Amino acid sequence: MSLCSVRIIEWKKNQFGFLLLPASIAEWQKGVNRIIVALPATPLTHPHPPELVRIDRFWIVPWGLRTIAWLVAVALLLLAAVLTMALALGASLALLAAAPVLAFFWTGVWFFRNPPRRIPQEEGVLVAPADGKVLEIAVVEEQEYLRGPALRLTIFLSIFNVHVNRAPASGRVQYLQYRPGRFLDARNPSSARENESQSIGLVLAGMDQRLLVRQISGAIARRIICPLARGQEVARGGLIGMIKYGSRTEIYVSRAAAAAGRFWQPAVGAGARVRGGATILFRLEESS
Repeated sequence: MSLCSVRIIEWKKNQFGFLLLPASIAEWQKGVNRIIVALPATPLTHPHPPELVRIDRFWIVPWGLRTIAWLVAVALLLLAAVLTMALALGASLALLAAAPVLAFFWTGVWFFRNPPRRIPQEEGVLVAPADGKVLEIAVVEEQEYLRGPALRLTIFLSIFNVHVNRAPASGRVQYLQYRPGRFLDARNPSSARENESQSIGLVLAGMDQRLLVRQISGAIARRIICPLARGQEVARGGLIGMIKYGSRTEIYVSRAAAAAGRFWQPAVGAGARVRGGATILFRLEESS
């Protein structure tokens, strides 16, 4: 068996920024240029299409490569200045000056981390679509996709949280809608209505149920990444995008019965700290 095979991957650019996507599923956009990479030739048996499987296997998501390249360039320039300082002032002062440079570079790379997560295998649950703090759980009228009463759970992501978004459940992407907007602080309730956002509607696998995930930018987050396409299958806990820097993620579930008289009930409360793909947010339970 060969050790590796050659795959063609393209850099794509859309309103959400630069995405690393295979040409096979991104024919609806024109590529900026192409690069060739070597990847293991073993077959990938996974509900995600190949490009998201590849991304999920890396500790640093490729959506940050452009930013990291800029950080490398800036860090090298700053380190060159530090070396010049070392010749002029001595090694001890140069080390003190180098510390913030290295911290700046590491912080930038750390933001694009994609830590492995243990995905719950329990049936009848929905997992967190993001890391962060639960701001609120409220009953609302959701008219964009679910078109009816829904439970909305809001997660605030600080700049210190992991910022990749994960699918709450396995299913099929039925609805995608990008909306330009403002960049209010993501903790501001008005940000849900006024900020730039990306809505993702999923039909749950094996159930006549839908849910909505909304990626919302914040005062610092100015770029939403969503590499999904309508009709695409996603797996519970798998990557579905990213919001660069501080932001907000919302999940909406219908108040209607999901199966055999059971309803989605929150498994966490406001103020809880959750981990994307790992923390159970909702369970199917009989209404009390």
